[in-house]
Amino acid sequence: MLKKNTIFTVQKKSPLNIFETNILLKYVTRLSDVELIINNEKKLHKQEINILNKLIQRRILGEPIAYIIGKKEFYGLVLNITSDVLIPRPETELLVDLIVKKTFEKKIKLLEMGTGSGAIAIAIAIYSKNKIEIIATDISKFALKIAKKNAKKKLTKYNIPIKFIKSNWYNNLQNYKKLFNIIVANPPYIPKGDIHLNKGDLRFEPINALTDYSNGLSSIKEIVKNASKYLVKNGLLLIEHGYNQSNLVRKLLFKYGFSDIKSWRDLSGIERVTQGKIS
Repeated sequence: MLKKNTIFTVQKKSPLNIFETNILLKYVTRLSDVELIINNEKKLHKQEINILNKLIQRRILGEPIAYIIGKKEFYGLVLNITSDVLIPRPETELLVDLIVKKTFEKKIKLLEMGTGSGAIAIAIAIYSKNKIEIIATDISKFALKIAKKNAKKKLTKYNIPIKFIKSNWYNNLQNYKKLFNIIVANPPYIPKGDIHLNKGDLRFEPINALTDYSNGLSSIKEIVKNASKYLVKNGLLLIEHGYNQSNLVRKLLFKYGFSDIKSWRDLSGIERVTQGKIS
C-alpha cells in the first residue's frame, strides 16, 4: 500500500498503470492533467493517501474505473455512471456518429430503447444536425434515474428535452405507434453462458444490460420484429450488436420487411452497427 508520498512517487509506486493511476489521482486531488504535472512534487495529505489506497484496492479487485469515480466520458461528454447502468463503450460512439450525420428536411422524432445512462440519447440530442425530439426508454427505474440526471446536467442549456419512459422494449409505448423517424438501440447481445460475463469489468456491470439470457439475439429480434409498428414510412432502425452477429441481424431485418440494409465497422474493423429502412 502507498504511504506518505508526493504525486510523482505515487505515480511510480502505484500497482496500476499510469493512465489509471492518474485518473484516481485527479479524482482524489481534484487536479487536472496539467496540474498533476506542474505539482508532481506536491505531498498528498494522509487522508488523500488513505482514500487513494482504497480506490486502488477496488481497481485491483477488478472494479471498473468508471464505477470507482462515478464518471465516464462518451462522445466528448462526461456522464455520471453507477453500477446500475452499463458503462458506455467507445465502439458505441459509431451508433451516435451515424445518426448525427444524417440530415432531414423537417423535425424528426427518435426513440432510443434501453437508454441506460442516457449516453446515446444525450449525445444525439446535442450533436444532431436536425431539429429533434427524443424519447428514451429503459426497464430499470434506477437506470432512468441516472439518465434523467445526466440529461438535466447536459441538456438544460440546449433546451432539448428528452422524455424518459419506463418500458420493457415496446410494452409501454402503445401510444407512440407510427411516430418515429429513427429507432436506435444497443440491447443486451451477449449469449447466456458466455465466459466473458464472468471476467474483467463485465463482472461488475448489470447483467440484464449485457445478456438476454438466451442466444444473444432474442432482444434484437424483439426490437426488429415490432419496429415497423412504431416507425413512419422510410423510418430507420439502427442496432448495435456483437462482433459475430451482423449477418444474423441483417437476415432478421430482411425477414421483417426492412430494405436498404447495411452494416458499419467500428474502429477495430468489426461490423458493429446494422441499419434497415422500413417502407
